[in-house]
Amino acid sequence: MKTLISIILISVSSLIISCNGHKVNKNQEIEQSPDRQLSQHHDLQKDYSKLGTELLEKESIGGVKLGINIKAVESLIGSPNEKTEITIWGADGLNHQTVKYSTQGIELDLIQKPDSSFSVDMITVTSPCKYKTAGGIGIDSGLEDVKKAYLSYIDPTSSNENEIIAGTVYGGIIFKLAGQKVSSFFFWCSSRIKNKFTT
Repeated sequence: MKTLISIILISVSSLIISCNGHKVNKNQEIEQSPDRQLSQHHDLQKDYSKLGTELLEKESIGGVKLGINIKAVESLIGSPNEKTEITIWGADGLNHQTVKYSTQGIELDLIQKPDSSFSVDMITVTSPCKYKTAGGIGIDSGLEDVKKAYLSYIDPTSSNENEIIAGTVYGGIIFKLAGQKVSSFFFWCSSRIKNKFTT
């Protein structure tokens, strides 16, 4: 009888130790879980700077895109209504000129290339522009339409109901909104990625 009781006690003790050991392992897994989730979240983070550059390479307004020659622009949307004097910008040390298509709601900042020709460096679009981006967005497009068109390019942490950034502030398309409708937007790249569009 004593032997039977001893066997039962040993069995119960082993079972308790085994269960406790299992709980410790579970707890260890739970404690490690946030690290694993953080790692997975980090792995899934998008490079919005790279996405913005990729977007600029394929986006346009009325066929006009960053990097194209002013002669190509004029063949697409005609001659500008106004041109400014050529000036050197301190930010990049390059010659710039602004051309305005006021009746079409398009303003272009041009940059002088090594061969002395001028190409598009920045595009600003305002009313009464009727052209749409390659993504189908134009003046008076709705907030939800912008989100849908550029979903994979929009960093939710840098956008709100007044401004949507497809890419980043260093390179991409920045949409300004009023009353949840696009009031203006511009194609822009900073000097650190400008060479991609000027060479």
